[in-house]
Amino acid sequence: MSISLPSGLSLRRLRRVSALLSLTCALTLSAQGTTPATQQPANAPAKKSKHTAARSTEHSAAARRARRRAANAKIPHVAATAQSIRLHSAFIASAQLRPMAQQLAATRSAAAYAGVTNYARTHPGEGAAAAYLALGHAEMLDHHFADAAASFQAASAHGSALADYSDYLGAQAQLQAGHGAAAFALLDNFATRHPGSIFIADAPMLLANAYMQQGDAQNALRVLAPLVNTEQGSHADFQYALARADQLAGNTAEAARLYRQIYISQPLEPEAAQARTQLASLNIAPLTAAERKSHADQLFLAHRYAEAEDEYDAISGNDPTLSAADRDALAIYEAVCQLKTKKLTGHDAEKLPQTSDDSGAARLYILAEIARADGNNALDRQYIDTLIQQFPHSHWLEEALYSAGNMYLLQHDYANAIFHYATLVQLFPTSAYAPSSHWRAAWMNYRLRNYPEAARLMDEQLQSYPGGQEISGALYWRARMYEDEEHNYAQALNYYRTLADVYPNYYYAILARERIAALGNQSAGTPPAPFLAYVHQPEIVPLTDVLPENDIHLIKARLLANAALNEYIAPEMQAGAGSATWGALAEAEIYASYGEYFRALETMKHSGLHFF
Repeated sequence: MSISLPSGLSLRRLRRVSALLSLTCALTLSAQGTTPATQQPANAPAKKSKHTAARSTEHSAAARRARRRAANAKIPHVAATAQSIRLHSAFIASAQLRPMAQQLAATRSAAAYAGVTNYARTHPGEGAAAAYLALGHAEMLDHHFADAAASFQAASAHGSALADYSDYLGAQAQLQAGHGAAAFALLDNFATRHPGSIFIADAPMLLANAYMQQGDAQNALRVLAPLVNTEQGSHADFQYALARADQLAGNTAEAARLYRQIYISQPLEPEAAQARTQLASLNIAPLTAAERKSHADQLFLAHRYAEAEDEYDAISGNDPTLSAADRDALAIYEAVCQLKTKKLTGHDAEKLPQTSDDSGAARLYILAEIARADGNNALDRQYIDTLIQQFPHSHWLEEALYSAGNMYLLQHDYANAIFHYATLVQLFPTSAYAPSSHWRAAWMNYRLRNYPEAARLMDEQLQSYPGGQEISGALYWRARMYEDEEHNYAQALNYYRTLADVYPNYYYAILARERIAALGNQSAGTPPAPFLAYVHQPEIVPLTDVLPENDIHLIKARLLANAALNEYIAPEMQAGAGSATWGALAEAEIYASYGEYFRALETMKHSGLHFF
């Protein structure tokens, strides 16, 4: 489903469509697989008045209105300050710049550069400052670092509303241009000069890097030392900067410790690969094969298969202390990576060594995947049966079952898909795959008209996996079976009403309200089925449509859009007090104001998915 918003949509009007965005979210995320057409059973009672259905949802609608009022009441009134007034004025002064700046950021064409440059030269004060920021940002993207540094310096000279951006981005440009000394004044006492800036945590690292570029390790260590035991000190980029400063100062043992810590503890960060290179150059206590394999395993789990393959191969080829069993295991792990990147052939897989440890399970997983891809379902089932017999608790069996279930589902081989999904749930009930596997088994039983088993599984879904995204579908289709197959209209209504009350904005709630209107009020005196007791209101963020218009981070975010510094809009918004309740709407308004309606929709969808 696609929705286009009118090109003339204003900031204020976007609030009016928040309900539409909510519906889009629900339609996108609540539908489970292929939804059969909703049918009216021939023997269903006559449709009752719409007023009957309205009364059945009055309570939940009133509750939602009450929650919205409560959320709005929690938004503190932010009084105008000298800074907020200055930011408002800067926003108004640079409003006409926005389309030109956005075009420059998107195309970086000669014409776009000329347009923004002309705007900067013909407008005074904050308008010019925003234009120079837009120029500097584009020049940074084009790697014209000296030009960018000059533009950021011009921005600082013309206005102060975004002074922290002029200083921080200007320091980045100077550092990239090789002029680290020019960054000292821009970054020194940054937190004092720019209280509340989103760059306060990162400014010391940038300053330390500037010192190190000039060969001044002691000042770099001086700047970083106060942050060692803070939350910032746990980040890989900080630890890498500290390690480089120690290395430059001659503290090689401490530098090696930090590099090793980054490589082992934070393998997915970009600094991990740099840390490994630095460790090799220090030649102090080289990494063990076990440490390197742990690193490669984390890369594999993050789906970075090419990097993991390179690491497995390097371990096997560079460590003479490895046993034959270790080499066999590494060869199999490398083959799994090749399978994921579609480089492994069946012939190569058949030559893999047979082992009795968990790598043996990985080998069977590989063979099952290749057999299934080749259409040899009998051989695939043979390998999976062997996995079940020999490695019943292996992660590779869990992966093989889920993969097989998914492929048979795509092939519309529902019986085979049900077997693999059900076996996964039986052997790995706490698996991350278990809720979706259990639901798919239930749904396919329904498609096969095996209604008693489908009903049992859907009720079991409510009991075993409450709160999951499959619950709204389980409620609806279990209710349909009560209505269509069991003709228990009263219990069907209990399920429909629970669905409409607990998940009011979900796709299936829309269908449930239609069924409530059709069936009328027939559940008087009929106690709800016990499984409904497991259904509870999902935890949601109390979103609001009231924006704190004088919040400096909100105004800054809008001003950043005028200068096309789009990647800083979300971080700036998140720094605002209470932005968890209003930030998504404000961010969506900004994107919609310069025509990025799809991005506005995505922002609203990711805000919590529930609207009052």
